[in-house]
Amino acid sequence: MDADALSAELGGMDIYLLDQILKGRFAAGLRLLDVGCGGGRNMIWFARNGFDVYGCDASEKSVNKVRELGIVPADHILHQSGAKLPWDDGHFQGVVCNALLHVLESRAEFDAVLNETWRVLAPGGVWFARLATTLSMEQHAEPLGDGRYRMPGTQWDILPTGLDEMLAYTGRLGGSLLEPIKTVNVQNQRAMATWVMRKQPGDQ
Repeated sequence: MDADALSAELGGMDIYLLDQILKGRFAAGLRLLDVGCGGGRNMIWFARNGFDVYGCDASEKSVNKVRELGIVPADHILHQSGAKLPWDDGHFQGVVCNALLHVLESRAEFDAVLNETWRVLAPGGVWFARLATTLSMEQHAEPLGDGRYRMPGTQWDILPTGLDEMLAYTGRLGGSLLEPIKTVNVQNQRAMATWVMRKQPGDQ
């Protein structure tokens, strides 16, 4: 398979999500929710490979774009904030929050999205996030108050999360890390962490 064919197959998927697929984190055919799905780039491979894929986004334009792709049933894509999800507890075996959490408006909204995405995740399910972090950026990020920072490599205010915070959230939720939290520093312009948890069997 050449590079163009591979790119078409993966649909522009985040490479760190692809890494989790290659590690076997997502069992074939499971029901998966992409929260903050944008234009659907992280949904395409799953939809083409037998997964039951759902998505939601606060942008109506993004939702319409995913529906136009026709990769999943139209009613699986909702114009919906991640802070209040309509699905039952434990409805999904996998949840993806890619490049979402750091663009939320406040720490209260961050907590709401985190709690809701965890609520709809089934016991034993996998929760994946890529998010901006202050880790390795302490000398470069400009604090703005209320947990918000401006990073040298961005033109907007963001809500990054530190390593200690991610570990504390993991403990509070009762999750278990599937691997150590990893951070990539992009030449001191920004830093992005990969945070992957499993919901313990028996948790609600």
